[in-house]
Amino acid sequence: MDTTNSRLIIREYPFGLWLMGLGLGAIGAYFFVKTPGQWLIPAVLVVIGLVVFLIATTLTISADRTTWSLTLRYRNNLFLGSKEEIPLLEIASVQMEMSRSSNRSSSGPSYRIVVVRKDGQVIPFRPYYSSGVAGKQKKAGQLRTFLGVEGTDQTPLGMLKMGTQMVQERFREQQESTTGSQDEEHITDGIHWKIQTVTFGASLITHWFSPDFKCVSGFLFLAQKGKGQKTISGVLGKLLYQQSIGLYGFGSEDSPDLNNGEVLPSLDPQLDSYFSAFTRNPEAARQILNPWITAPLADQATRYPLQQVQKPGLFGQLGVLFSPRDTYVASLGIMIPEAVEELANLGAELVKTQGSSPSHAS
Repeated sequence: MDTTNSRLIIREYPFGLWLMGLGLGAIGAYFFVKTPGQWLIPAVLVVIGLVVFLIATTLTISADRTTWSLTLRYRNNLFLGSKEEIPLLEIASVQMEMSRSSNRSSSGPSYRIVVVRKDGQVIPFRPYYSSGVAGKQKKAGQLRTFLGVEGTDQTPLGMLKMGTQMVQERFREQQESTTGSQDEEHITDGIHWKIQTVTFGASLITHWFSPDFKCVSGFLFLAQKGKGQKTISGVLGKLLYQQSIGLYGFGSEDSPDLNNGEVLPSLDPQLDSYFSAFTRNPEAARQILNPWITAPLADQATRYPLQQVQKPGLFGQLGVLFSPRDTYVASLGIMIPEAVEELANLGAELVKTQGSSPSHAS
């Protein structure tokens, strides 16, 4: 593979056909030497092997942003070739097709890469299917990334991924019918906020977030726990919190230097009954966990304790993140309209506990 910012070149050599042709020729030559009187079958094998070797084509895939074209060049050992050029603007997706032999003794499915044009025309890179799924997946992925298009793979893993994406999309549509557009800004008690629907695997997470308060130095993550449940500390606790932050759909920009975070050993007794805390900056976290933040969080956890999260229409496990970008209140699962309103009220109250105007924790 050869790549620059404006050009991607992938070469695909027909090693399998070359080996087959050489193998057939070698078998024919061997039997001709062993049985010189029976020359017809060995000669046929040699000829077939030679033909296969000579006509097997090398494919060069060239994607060029300067000419806005995807070019497929084919050349064999007879120095004969052909070329097909596809305008990039006409490409809808890059797919991997699967073919499964009806013969039960077959070693398994085979694959090929195809380009699907926006008019529905399917252009295969090769006229035949072959084994080697990993290599084809890598090439298809490189092309999708470079061309900026989507695509699915008809592999067991690809079909599972496609099914998961369909579930995610259905969940997202169902949630957004309640929460509204993710781009719409709302105001509650002077606090600006939005609602965002994100997914993790087949799970749905609702993010309420506001830019009106930011923890510019590190982050503070609060995770709801069962009443009286002990907080796990040490190395195990650190790993659990790191996984939990990812589970809620937060990335490195929201939790910088996550690997150096630590569990806060003690909180306000009322808050400690329902939440545990993980932070990169204990000093900033203590400023955020002021006396006014305990009441709204404890009230929320008392009305929606963790053991009820699986009941329809209630809050899922609550996660609160004060990050350098925004303040987040996240809930696992699909939410009913009343729950969305409560989430917005809780989020606005938490931001207000840090000051009545947009502010920052240092």
